[in-house]
Amino acid sequence: MKMAVTGVGVVSPLGNDLPTNMENLVNMEVPLQDARVPVDTVAYDLIKLSKIFHANYDDVNIDDLIDDKEMRYADPICKTSMIAVDEAIRMSGIKQLPKDTPVFVGSIQGGCLTEVSWIQGLLDGRRKIHPKTLLNSAQEYVSNVISEHYKIHGPCSVISATCISGTQALQTAEKYLETGTDVAIVGATDFMTSSTTLYYFQALGAHSKTPKSVPWDKDRDGIIPGEGSVYLVVEPLEKAEARGANIRWVIDGIGIASDAHHPTQPDPKGTGGRMAIEDAMQKAGTTVDDYNVLNAHATGTQVGDPVEFNVLKEFFNKDSWLYSNKGQVGHMMGASCLIELVLGAESMAQDIIPGNAGLVEPFDQSHFAFTFDAKKHFKYNRLMKTSFGFGGRSAAVSVSKYEK
Repeated sequence: MKMAVTGVGVVSPLGNDLPTNMENLVNMEVPLQDARVPVDTVAYDLIKLSKIFHANYDDVNIDDLIDDKEMRYADPICKTSMIAVDEAIRMSGIKQLPKDTPVFVGSIQGGCLTEVSWIQGLLDGRRKIHPKTLLNSAQEYVSNVISEHYKIHGPCSVISATCISGTQALQTAEKYLETGTDVAIVGATDFMTSSTTLYYFQALGAHSKTPKSVPWDKDRDGIIPGEGSVYLVVEPLEKAEARGANIRWVIDGIGIASDAHHPTQPDPKGTGGRMAIEDAMQKAGTTVDDYNVLNAHATGTQVGDPVEFNVLKEFFNKDSWLYSNKGQVGHMMGASCLIELVLGAESMAQDIIPGNAGLVEPFDQSHFAFTFDAKKHFKYNRLMKTSFGFGGRSAAVSVSKYEK
């Protein structure tokens, strides 16, 4: 089915609302900052990573979104999710969400910053942890927070599927809309910047040692984490049109597949990625000739980028434009697919192709055209967004401009 995106909300390293994100994206901002890991936390002495793409939202007033009694215990995923979902709902123009509105959120580790804080408290000798602190550390809690605030009673859950978590949340919402549901809230959020999670990816050899995030570059050496939340209001296209909604763009095909190859390394043949792209195009009713701009996952790792590049090269035409957003927002983990989908689709709507920030010399210049700076005044009507995650989880989303 075709899903109309009628509301978008974003909190990312590029800013705390959609207009700021888009302005800083086009201006090629690279907001790398020093890591903010408390020196007295678990695994701190083991961390070698010094830079992170942080989300800075302290100046956003959320008094109307989170109760005072909850604020002191709220995890960053809850705070930023409420900022983003509020922006998305206001943008959608829906004054009162239907009671059966579902909430589906993608996240890898949910409230892990809160979890590490109370574990550290126990190690330091504390004998009592507030129940709200414990609740905020639970992965699924954020979906409850959203449903409770808006008094909606549809299903709410958090879906965890590594880097494609947000896309799986989107696909789950699509299935509900196909059964007659009028509207769904879809989001993705992760703040995996605690000492334990940073050590986790460091131990797996995924982090950049330089540190720099330079997808496609011959000198790429790994990921730099990002953090934040992104939310969409999605509706069946015909229902959004019937109510006169301001439709931003249309999702017309989602494909998801797995390599079934290795716990972390991608299948060199890119099996899952191929299947996901084929499925997305089949559902959209498109061919490779319908796409000349590609927004790729492109983590900036030595192993991952070539696999994705070769899959895209086999599908899409020579001189198609290829870019990744990770040079500007970092790897936002379970939120990476959805934030990049938003940045890509909003750029398409504005006739812009984002740049590959930090890219100096692509490791392979034989097929695709790379943007170094943002390319403005370039009209295109479709975008293919791919995400290749740990364990060979792959997703592809076909997006089109909305034409009345």
